Amino acid sequence: MAQNDSCPEVKWCFCSELCILYPSLLPTTILALIIGLYTSKQISKLIFPTVWYYKLTFFMYGIMMTSAGILHCIVGDSQNSEPHWLSTLRLILSVMDVGLTSNIAISFMFCGLCDLNVLNPKLTFTKILVLFTFLLIFIAWTVAIIDQWQYAVKILYDYTVAICCFIYLITQLLLKHKPGVLSPLFISGLCGFIGLTASVVFANDICTWEGPFWAQYFSGEFIWFILSDLSVYFLYRYVVQSQKQESDEKNYMKKHVSDDFKF
Repeated sequence: MAQNDSCPEVKWCFCSELCILYPSLLPTTILALIIGLYTSKQISKLIFPTVWYYKLTFFMYGIMMTSAGILHCIVGDSQNSEPHWLSTLRLILSVMDVGLTSNIAISFMFCGLCDLNVLNPKLTFTKILVLFTFLLIFIAWTVAIIDQWQYAVKILYDYTVAICCFIYLITQLLLKHKPGVLSPLFISGLCGFIGLTASVVFANDICTWEGPFWAQYFSGEFIWFILSDLSVYFLYRYVVQSQKQESDEKNYMKKHVSDDFKF
């Protein structure tokens, strides 16, 4: 999402044609790409029913933040008399940014529903349903951006992300993991909550408190971006630990069943 606070805009120009807006955001998006690719690869090495859904979700996070970095830091806002290809590129990146954000939340919801076996993760139908939902979201965002639909952010972003993340949280609590396993999940949620609050609620206050120099680089948007990276990493830790717990419990049950048959 675009910068939504009153912090002064900062621009680094290396020549008359090459400028970087909000340069402090760029490292956070690069970090997000690294986290997304790393966590997706590591999860793909695990063996559990919903591995395909989780590795796809974390991969999408890296791509989403990369598109956000290019959009906000390099392409920038629309200008008068700009070439058509630049407007098209901005539209594509905008749809990728907000569309993937919505779809990541939706994907986590599907992960949770599959974890609970509300949906069968092994069925091809479930995967098609997930991908079809993604497509609908991308189409909805494209139409909303082109037609400047005023309720798009509220419905496709705020409500979608909040509802889907809440459903995922409920599904994980219903799985009754041990408190130690759940701790990364709550840390992830806390990081996300603080970052979003800093960006949406206290953005202007942060700019005022930091002063004109520091506010150029450490705005509410920067806090949101960096805490999003931390949130996703801790969520990855939760997925790994929860699957380890389930694996340990299955091995424990197999061992005891085997011991019972020995008698």
